Amino acid sequence: MSSRVYAGTYNFAATLTVPRAISFHNQLTVERKQTRLRFLRNYWVTRAREIGGIEILTPDEEGRYGATTSFRLAGMHTFEDAKKIQGLLVRKYRILTVARKGIAKGAAVRVTPALYNTTAELDQLVAALNDIRNNLV
Repeated sequence: MSSRVYAGTYNFAATLTVPRAISFHNQLTVERKQTRLRFLRNYWVTRAREIGGIEILTPDEEGRYGATTSFRLAGMHTFEDAKKIQGLLVRKYRILTVARKGIAKGAAVRVTPALYNTTAELDQLVAALNDIRNNLV
């Protein structure tokens, strides 16, 4: 029977959850999600700016940012520098970020909070940035 391919046992439980997931998504609304993500972004950015030596690269003007924000530490210019910071954040602090090649003014590290992130987790990010900054100086 070459016309049939056995793909394993079908995951009926996952399929049965789709209507409930769509309902939950519709209850949250895009506006509420956007408000939450901007709150989380502003929460960590405001605290990170107090550290000094951290340049926030994403504009603060309303409508020009969402959850994703990039930063650069003083003296960080190359993609290799950004990868080192990213590596430290994930290995030592278990914080996932993304090193980015800069299209202008050099490389950066991108932070993207998710809806489920807590302010306590963002406090850990800021503490990690402070620790990294103090050890680079």
